[in-house]
Amino acid sequence: MKSILYGNGESQPVPEACIQLTQEFFKDETLCLLILCVPELNFEARKDATQVVANLQRQLVNLHLIASEYLEANLDLMDQLIPGYEDSVIALHYGGMLRECIRHQIVAR
Repeated sequence: MKSILYGNGESQPVPEACIQLTQEFFKDETLCLLILCVPELNFEARKDATQVVANLQRQLVNLHLIASEYLEANLDLMDQLIPGYEDSVIALHYGGMLRECIRHQIVAR
């Protein structure tokens, strides 16, 4: 996912691939599953997951932030992220994800 969204050292990301990944990511429960799995990941994988979540939440699909629509329908995800601040191992990563979620007006309310 990270190489699709950010490209690799030799090539830039392909916009069509980013759009497709974003649609698939928010179509199912992938965000929720990723959030729930963060405590089980190693440090580098947690960093990657945080970057991927941040990037996907900023992706425009047909001039829409589909992350906002997804978060509006799944506000309970905040209930998963907020308690993460109590665990020093995952606080940094959940905090980054939570900050990205709060950038969407529907969540900030």
